[in-house]
Amino acid sequence: MKKTRIPAFLLALCIALSMPANALAASGEAEVFWFRTAGECGTARIKASLSSMGYNAHRYVDCNANGVRIDMGTDKVFAVAGMGQPGRVYCYNSATTMSGNAVASDSSNYSLAAAYSGNAFSGMKFAYYGTNYSALTNATYGNLPSKTVSLGASAALGFQGNIYYNCSAMFEDMLFFLLDYGYDVATAANAAKIYVGNTGTYGAVDTYQIYGSPTTKIF
Repeated sequence: MKKTRIPAFLLALCIALSMPANALAASGEAEVFWFRTAGECGTARIKASLSSMGYNAHRYVDCNANGVRIDMGTDKVFAVAGMGQPGRVYCYNSATTMSGNAVASDSSNYSLAAAYSGNAFSGMKFAYYGTNYSALTNATYGNLPSKTVSLGASAALGFQGNIYYNCSAMFEDMLFFLLDYGYDVATAANAAKIYVGNTGTYGAVDTYQIYGSPTTKIF
């Protein structure tokens, strides 16, 4: 008798749906940022999932880099979706950027290194950098996910490739859906990658990199 193989992403969904959703097990601030230059991607799902977990979740559009940087200092979960370059995330109208390293010669850039030190992010469970090249290191601007973890965050995720925004939206939908059901970052990210790949293209979401502890759960 021939056995039918269940695609991994469907299996992940079946397992998730068989588990009870978290009954507001989390608390604290969670913020999600997006920019009209790139579209909202999966930020609506991210915010909804974070609210479902119990976080005081907010979603903002078109903030400048300094505002994003300041706000993330009190976040338990931080997420940004948009455009980027190695070491930097572009913020409102691409006029300002946020980086890991301080760059004194760039007055339009706001860095984590200039605003935070020590274990400033020790209360942050997860930072999601949903921008192209966010997991690549630039010799001048640094690496945002890596810097976030070095400042005390439990885990951060970024991408090494030039992600397609429709694919990143699907990835974000599934990633935070599964995080809401109690999966750790590594398991949820792998299932989200498979989910996107079953459409026929990964759109570079398979270039994701996890920094810090891959077994982090965010509730």
